[in-house]
Amino acid sequence: MLSIIPAMAVPALCTLNLQRLIVYYRDVLGFDLKQAVPAVLAVVQRGPLRLQLWQRPDAIASDIRIALQGSLTEFFELHA
Repeated sequence: MLSIIPAMAVPALCTLNLQRLIVYYRDVLGFDLKQAVPAVLAVVQRGPLRLQLWQRPDAIASDIRIALQGSLTEFFELHA
């Protein structure tokens, strides 16, 4: 019998200042910091919601990338 495991989408938000965004999500919005690589990446979680926060020098407010958890190649990019 074929077993299907549902994928969980994890939004990845890009920012010019990762540390400032970590502080906002942790101290203002109440997220827990699960992982951090300074000036590169952070993973925050509140309840079932998990977000990736990436620092990028070319980040703009309209960019959002959503990756399927466990996949390094499957991304959906949204541009507002």
